[in-house]
Order: sequence, then C-alpha cells, then structure tokens
Amino acid sequence: MKSKHKIRVLMIFALALYLSGCVFDTGDSGDGDPAIEGYVRDEVGRPVADVKIKAYISYGEALVSSSTCSTWTDSRGFYRVPFGPSVIEIMVRPSKAGCVFRPPQISYYSPDGALRGENFTAACGTLHSISGSVFDTEGDPVTGVAITIRDELNRWDKTVFTNQSGLYCIENIVPGLDYVVTPFLSSRDFDPPRRAYENLGRDFEDQDFIALPPGIGIRPFSPSS
Repeated sequence: MKSKHKIRVLMIFALALYLSGCVFDTGDSGDGDPAIEGYVRDEVGRPVADVKIKAYISYGEALVSSSTCSTWTDSRGFYRVPFGPSVIEIMVRPSKAGCVFRPPQISYYSPDGALRGENFTAACGTLHSISGSVFDTEGDPVTGVAITIRDELNRWDKTVFTNQSGLYCIENIVPGLDYVVTPFLSSRDFDPPRRAYENLGRDFEDQDFIALPPGIGIRPFSPSS
C-alpha cells in the first residue's frame, strides 16, 4: 500500500511539473509560455555565466524543488524559466561556488505573463575591502559621514556611513578596477577630498579622512598608493 501511495504521489508531482511548464532554455523570450527571465551580473555590470538558477514550485502548501527545474546562465548572464498556467507560487534561487547573490532569491505569487528584468547581482571570487576612520581637527570621531565608492565608469557605486567611533568599512569590492572613494557631510570639507585606487588588488586599511570646519579649505588631492 505504501508503495502504491508513493507512486501515486510521484505521478501527481510529475503532472504538476508538467503543468507548471518546468521546461528550460537559454534563448531570449518569444511569444510562447510566460516565463521568468533576467540577467546575473557582478557589481560592476559584467555578466556572470554558469550560474545555476533553481526553481521551486508550489506543491500543496510547500515549495518543492526538482533537478528538472533548473537552468544556467549563458555567456551573457541571461537565464529564462518558463512556467505554465497552473503555477500558484514559484521561487527562483541562483547559486555558484564562491559567489554571493543579491537578492538571494525572488518569489512570485500567482505569476501572470512574462516576468522580465528579474536580475541578480553576484559577488564572486576574492573580494576586497576599504576601511578607515573620519576624525575632526580636534581628533574626535565624526559620525554619519557618507563614504561613497564608485568604479571608473560610474556603473557601480555603494555608500556606507561612519559609526559612533568614526569608523567605516566598504566590503565586497570587485578587484581589478579603478575606484574613487569620497566622503560627504553637509557643511564639512575633507582632507583628502577623496582617495583613488588603481587596479584594486588587495584590502586597504587606515584610509582615514579629516573633517574640516567650513571655510578651512582643502589640501590638493593625491591618489592613494
């Protein structure tokens, strides 16, 4: 009896997979079944290939995964997951060794039609960090300073803020590119006004800034080595 019940459950689940449209390809969207599609890129916009995109579909009250419900990004970082009209809920989750994804997954309730632009950002490999402090001219920490990093082509930026001790840390920086780090706080100038990093290939610590009172002026900018 248990064996027959198990077979029946498997048949129902297989039918659910069939109706869900759990058939994958890596081509661009067409006029066929509705689909979830998007790109996986790194934090500066470069495509990330061979990312496994695993789909979880509703089965009863649970989301169930299956080896047949998987696809991979192509050389452009593109993926496509078709689904059928019976889908009540579906979730897609990317994975690749050595990578962290943002967001870690995306869920859809009662999906209808093509879901395009469902993109993920991947941080892969040996990533780097830049950290330091911001103090005023009296040596006191300055809280709430916006520290912004931008890549050479202005395709990616990230902002963190100094804490109560004046400390900041920018993490998950993709190596091999040129970056500029700039502090900002209303009514303050900074020395140096910014720091530049060419072909970033390691972590940088003690990348400090001095917050100057208004009107003090700023010393000439010199790139960090």
